[in-house]
Amino acid sequence: MAVETRSSEDIKDETAGRLDRDGRIADSIVAALELSLPVDASFIEVRVNDGEVTLSGTVSSLFAFRIAQRSAESTPGVTTVDNDLEIR
Repeated sequence: MAVETRSSEDIKDETAGRLDRDGRIADSIVAALELSLPVDASFIEVRVNDGEVTLSGTVSSLFAFRIAQRSAESTPGVTTVDNDLEIR
């Protein structure tokens, strides 16, 4: 029976890679939101943890809420989207 061993350096490299990937995902979502006319991205916070996205903040309409949701969902690397945006 083979046992896989990993060093703390392997784990650090894995974690750094995941954080870097999550950062790229968040940057892509923010860029898409900034290009979307009905969405004011300055009121939206995007958090990504291992491909799982959480959107929080406020939008001005249901349309903007849906655009933000779809922008996040269509970003490569995203596994799930938790849309906590409030409509005001």
